[in-house]
Amino acid sequence: MKKKLLAVLLTVMSVFLLVACSSETEKMEGTYYKYGYSSNTGELTLGTSTNNKIVVSGDIMTVGNEQYSINEDDKTVTGSNGTLSYAYSDDVLTLDGDTYVKTGTDKYDEIYEEVHENDEDD
Repeated sequence: MKKKLLAVLLTVMSVFLLVACSSETEKMEGTYYKYGYSSNTGELTLGTSTNNKIVVSGDIMTVGNEQYSINEDDKTVTGSNGTLSYAYSDDVLTLDGDTYVKTGTDKYDEIYEEVHENDEDD
């Protein structure tokens, strides 16, 4: 009887562990700003204007005035301008050759600090 109870408890604990691990997928939802190195100066830039902003809410991505539906299985977004592929990893979104970082993340803070590290010297 004790062995059966132990087996049931271990099975239940295993199920909880598997469910907890599988629910840790990255969530894209949030606001992103474009960043990259300037072709003129070679310096890292972080665009914080609306022209450099992407908002993801649920399965909708808004870029400027355009809205795209997100297909996470195919890693594509589809809107009136067509279908584009995207990549997403570690709070960084790459879309149509441009790279965006999610606000409120350690990665955003790291990039922000690097961009503004020389501001105090001016």
